[in-house]
This record gives sequence, structure tokens and C-alpha cells, in this order.
Amino acid sequence: IFYKKSYSKKNKEAKAKEDDQCQKAMGEISIAAKEVAGHAAKDAGKVLASASKVVKRTGASSIKAM
Repeated sequence: IFYKKSYSKKNKEAKAKEDDQCQKAMGEISIAAKEVAGHAAKDAGKVLASASKVVKRTGASSIKAM
């Protein structure tokens, strides 16, 4: 009986520690994903701005040519 109780207690402690590590890892993954999404949004904004400038320049040239 003593062995079962001791073993059971160790299992619960190990499970709690494992859950804490999992929760910590998921938190770090979430933070990293937010950062990546932020950088991607910035890059997309820059590409869109550049494309918009190119279209404006090209559109103005083609209208003058007509």
C-alpha cells in the first residue's frame, strides 16, 4: 500500500510538471507566431505601397503616351 501511494504521488507530480512545461512551450509558440504575423503584415504593407507607386507611375506614363 505504501508503494502504491508513493508511486501515485510521484506520477501526479510528474504529470503536473509536464503540463507546466507544455503550457510554457505553447505560450512561447504563441508569442513567436504573433511576432511572425506582425513582421509579415509589415512586409505586405511595404510590398503593397511599392506596387501602388509602380502602378501610379506606369499609369501616368501610359495616359501621356495616348
